[in-house]
Amino acid sequence: MTDKPSVLIIALSLRFGGAEVRVIETAALLHGKCQYGVVTLKDTPLQQKLQERGLNTFPLSQSKANPFILFSIYNIIKKGGFSVVDAHNPQSQLWGLLAALFARTPLIICTVHSSYGHTEKGIRKVLYELILKLNIVFDTAFLSVSEAVSIYLTGLGARRITLSPNGISIPETGRAGALREKHRAAFGLSKDDFVIISVGRLEPVKGHVYLIEAVSELRKAGKSVKCLIIGEGRYEETLKERITALGMANEIRLVGFRTDVEALLPMADVFCMPSLSEGLPYALLEACAVGLPIVASGVGGIAHFLKNMETAVLVKPENVPGLVEGIRYVMEKPQESKHMGMAGYALVKNRFSIESMHRLMLEVYGLS
Repeated sequence: MTDKPSVLIIALSLRFGGAEVRVIETAALLHGKCQYGVVTLKDTPLQQKLQERGLNTFPLSQSKANPFILFSIYNIIKKGGFSVVDAHNPQSQLWGLLAALFARTPLIICTVHSSYGHTEKGIRKVLYELILKLNIVFDTAFLSVSEAVSIYLTGLGARRITLSPNGISIPETGRAGALREKHRAAFGLSKDDFVIISVGRLEPVKGHVYLIEAVSELRKAGKSVKCLIIGEGRYEETLKERITALGMANEIRLVGFRTDVEALLPMADVFCMPSLSEGLPYALLEACAVGLPIVASGVGGIAHFLKNMETAVLVKPENVPGLVEGIRYVMEKPQESKHMGMAGYALVKNRFSIESMHRLMLEVYGLS
């Protein structure tokens, strides 16, 4: 083992979302700076994207529920002599903690992207919080992506918490207009359509069903709107059935997982995030970074990040009338909405740049 820290990131995720974007950004940051690697599950979107970018991976064939995965991670730590382990989801935070403890890893980190007590229910909520509490018992260092997550971790008893907000590259001004018409044409949308975009895993916590109901209400009121929902997940069939039942198949499209979300955002007129709970989602930062007006639930990290009627229209979660009124405001108040969008752009540019996130990550890993 050298004096320079060596970092092993553990991300045993089956699907791809904001947490996985951060894993890729972190791996890219470390590439060429130190010894590092990312433990993933084999043949997952995360492993494929890391490989496409030439980043170091340790793909595992076991299920993340298989206890033997602990020994695979332990062997990777010992063989590589990793001095830092950074785990990014509940299963990673369980097996990563145990493997790192057995390997006597000097620094163990949990990067927490959401408040499990709010995003999960039933046995999953109990188990996920037990994993966090187990890490607290062993004095794990925590990285939280938002103030809301920091408050949540403090409530569980965590002591070593560093706020490390997600960061993004800020697009060049003026690029949005050029992409707008190109992507609208690709999706069969006209220049006169009022387009709503929502990005997120198709899971109940993301609240897409309330957006679907809101679009239906807007159409009943005579508003010409189209909605694209980008993402994949276990709730896909349920959402499709609801869209069909409402007769909204021509107005609302589930377009699946996309790797070009940042490029697609400029074709929209409003970005909508009707989540029931959130940390600090990358998709929201990306929408702000292209100056889109935002209509979102005022929950978790969103409520800490954005101010109602200054940088977004914030509504209560699970609130169809609130979403309807928020979207109507953007439709009927274009100048005020444009000013809100530019205020969101300025906020992201000043506080959530990729450079700021990189500086903090290097400090946490002891590489600054």
